[in-house]
Amino acid sequence: MRKPSLAVALALIALGGCGDGFVGEVDVRRHAVEDGGGIDPPAGEGAFAPELWADADGLLLTWIEPRGSEPEAGHRVQFARFADGAWSAPVVIVEGNGLFANWADVPAAARAADGTLYAHWLAKTAADTYAYSIYLARSTDGGDTWKAIGRLNDDETDTEHGFVSWVREGAGLRAFWLDGRAMADGGPMSVRTAAVGLEGVGEVELLDDRVCECCSTDAGVSEAGPYVVYRDRSESEVRDTSFVRRGESGWSAPAPVAVDGW
Repeated sequence: MRKPSLAVALALIALGGCGDGFVGEVDVRRHAVEDGGGIDPPAGEGAFAPELWADADGLLLTWIEPRGSEPEAGHRVQFARFADGAWSAPVVIVEGNGLFANWADVPAAARAADGTLYAHWLAKTAADTYAYSIYLARSTDGGDTWKAIGRLNDDETDTEHGFVSWVREGAGLRAFWLDGRAMADGGPMSVRTAAVGLEGVGEVELLDDRVCECCSTDAGVSEAGPYVVYRDRSESEVRDTSFVRRGESGWSAPAPVAVDGW
């Protein structure tokens, strides 16, 4: 049987443990979109941390590349889109030596229903290893140019913020992420959410005030509304996977996907 015309074989790095700032490398060029043979994404040497957004309008790909052979050179977040059987030329969303570039918590681009593209990445806010915030950019020309629009998280603590998941909501998007603002005072990691659109970032809402610090989120939309899935963390250190969803009466209380006692 012939493969589908657009069978995606890009490896998405979505699982990882609590590392000590390790920066891994995955050669994006070896993870191609296949059509009989393969069509390599336009990634350079040392590229890693690929992430795809797929919808009816096609594929959006982001990844990270080093800007040079020395660590001090920093990194750049690259973007390309797949259309008409080929990848577009890569576009730099952001670059510098202040990016928090790692193999587990990766940047991404997403397309809103109105066609606007949004991208996020992580950047350092202080010298501490895990002091970084989530920054946003917007493109209104299909990804040819990007404009930085500020932070996703609305606090200024020098703590961890990341593992962002995106879903469409109205004409814009909704983001879910891990937010470490309470850790500045010895508190736990939390899950928070906000709508993002042409007006900027909406109200940031707290969904769960005690979760695992280093496990990724995932999100989707059901007939009832958006939901997020993540690794929870009880006072007794049970870390089962939980979810929160929004219904007619607002956001639900966190509930386990399954009671595993992990």
